[in-house]
Amino acid sequence: MSEIETESLWEATRTQNLFRYRPSGKYFARLKVGGKSIRNSLKTTVFSVAELRQPDEIEKSRKIEESRRRFGNGKLTFADAVQICRDKLEVNPE
Repeated sequence: MSEIETESLWEATRTQNLFRYRPSGKYFARLKVGGKSIRNSLKTTVFSVAELRQPDEIEKSRKIEESRRRFGNGKLTFADAVQICRDKLEVNPE
């Protein structure tokens, strides 16, 4: 029997927490928010563009998680509710 090499579909880049998915060539930001590991698409195949989009994507994900945490602990104020709606609109304007 010959050894079968299993090659990962994910390729690490020189930038921390930035990975490229080999089949599509798209870049993803990998981060840990609220104890969960999340991979978000940066919707580009160009490395320099992915580097610029990564910090914004991380900030957006952390904002959403913070809003969920405030909502989940039962101490939601009106200002928090408005901020949750604004955060959701920023992520998905539809």
